[in-house]
Amino acid sequence: QAGFGAGFLILTQGISFAILLLLWYFIARRASTVAKWILVILTAIGTVAILPTLGTLAERGLFTMIVALIITAMQIFALVCLFRADAKVWFKSRGQSGADPDIFR
Repeated sequence: QAGFGAGFLILTQGISFAILLLLWYFIARRASTVAKWILVILTAIGTVAILPTLGTLAERGLFTMIVALIITAMQIFALVCLFRADAKVWFKSRGQSGADPDIFR
């Protein structure tokens, strides 16, 4: 069995988190439809990937499984919001006009 150690795990998680932050930056600040669709694809993969792990999560405790499902539901809800009418205006304007980003401050 080849083990990578805690450092590799931390590095992998850090890179994954950085990629997600970068995608959200391009979506929220640059109105990038490419970033939006990349995030949709990654979320779909993550949602499908969590299904086989539900048994393992349940073995670790009901709380762990519920938290994982809540996080997944929140990610899906956030993506659904990217397809609302006001978000469509934001993406069409490429972040330049039509939507006021200061409303979120």
